[in-house]
Amino acid sequence: MAKLCICCLAIIVVYILERIAGSSISFLPLGYLVGIMLLLNYFDRLNIYDMSSNIISAIERMSEYGYIVFDDKYRYVSANAYLKELFPEIRDFCVDAEVKDSDSFFYREVIRYLYDWGAEKADIKTVVVDEKYFDVEIRIISHGRKKRIGYLVEFTNCLLEM
Repeated sequence: MAKLCICCLAIIVVYILERIAGSSISFLPLGYLVGIMLLLNYFDRLNIYDMSSNIISAIERMSEYGYIVFDDKYRYVSANAYLKELFPEIRDFCVDAEVKDSDSFFYREVIRYLYDWGAEKADIKTVVVDEKYFDVEIRIISHGRKKRIGYLVEFTNCLLEM
């Protein structure tokens, strides 16, 4: 959003400078093009969060399942309350930013697993947290024509499946 505001201000400044200088060359069409591209990017990103909030609100009702969502560039989008209880460090993650490299259990076991994961090998990883066994499964999030706009990492308590 800040980038869009800066772009709009830059367009206004260019317009004022062109009027003052009486320039015969206009840079406004280029400014408008950049502004429209930023606006389209902004609305595209907005769709991710809208869809993610729908997914998260639907699955938060499941008390023994943990979910965390990343976009297609592995930037953190959101996580449900249950997963934040299991891994309190998630509360420190910045939305729309990559998770910083650390030596924590979550980074070692989950984030690296996400980076190394390939859709063709649908492995399910098992991790132990507070003496509970969880199956960790990664799913691709798609929207419209885009085949991959993000990833949903699901933590399922293994005792619930028995």
